[in-house]
Amino acid sequence: MSKEEIKKSLISGVLIREEKDKHRALLAGVIFFMVLIALLWAFNIKDVFKSSIVDEEESFNVDKFSQDLQRSLDEFGAKTSELKPINPEFLSVPATSTAATPGIKK
Repeated sequence: MSKEEIKKSLISGVLIREEKDKHRALLAGVIFFMVLIALLWAFNIKDVFKSSIVDEEESFNVDKFSQDLQRSLDEFGAKTSELKPINPEFLSVPATSTAATPGIKK
């Protein structure tokens, strides 16, 4: 082998080794952050399970729900009765343009 071929093979070997080192460093970083995220998630999930224990007072109350629903429906009925009735004159005229619609003044 000539000196140039030896140089090229040494340089390519060094470059290959550097690329492998970069790949290993990248892999180590990804693994580190994956483990870090998994640990933080595990600690957080423990707190989530603790806070998800519901007292009997905070459990779903059907009576309160039905009262709230009835009150909402009553309010809705009161608001809809306040709406203006539709003028039948507007229903019989085709909507060609706002200028031709009776009852609208400029």
